[in-house]
Amino acid sequence: MTVDAGALILAERSMAGAGSVFTQRQLVLVQCCGLLHDIKRSHKSHARIGAEYARELLTGRPDFRPDEIEDI
Repeated sequence: MTVDAGALILAERSMAGAGSVFTQRQLVLVQCCGLLHDIKRSHKSHARIGAEYARELLTGRPDFRPDEIEDI
């Protein structure tokens, strides 16, 4: 899933003519999404619980802005 999401970002950004810095950042974010997607899949409400866990995990990290954390 992570590789596919990254490939989609690269293809779409290339067609849209987006700059490389923006594209690289979007690639990092989509890869984080893919890696954290099923982090709590053993729970019944894994989507909600996983999102909460990912938010806690990433909050306060200097490499992610608050809006990026919410997107992830």
